[in-house]
Amino acid sequence: MTPPNPRRTKGTQPPEPGAISDRLRARIRAAGRRFHANDSIAEFIEGEVELAELETEVATRMQHVLEALVIDTESDHNTTGTARRVARMFLHEVFKGRYHPMPRVTEFPN
Repeated sequence: MTPPNPRRTKGTQPPEPGAISDRLRARIRAAGRRFHANDSIAEFIEGEVELAELETEVATRMQHVLEALVIDTESDHNTTGTARRVARMFLHEVFKGRYHPMPRVTEFPN
């Protein structure tokens, strides 16, 4: 049996079995690598399908955050799609180097 995570806050549920975040975490651990906030995990994401799956999972969790903040995302037109936009922003902008491979570097003669 796995011991409880002391850093998990009370009431926080672990990801559902088979969640892409769980699968990625398992791959990284199996490779003996770390996954700190500044580490790139792009090599462990198997294509655009898994990246889209991760975006969906993050959007779902972001929706829960908005609900925990007591923001009416059902009636307030200003919040329609906010969870998806925030998820996309995190994966494709703010933490882009974490989830996307580094671009190729081309050397030019000087």
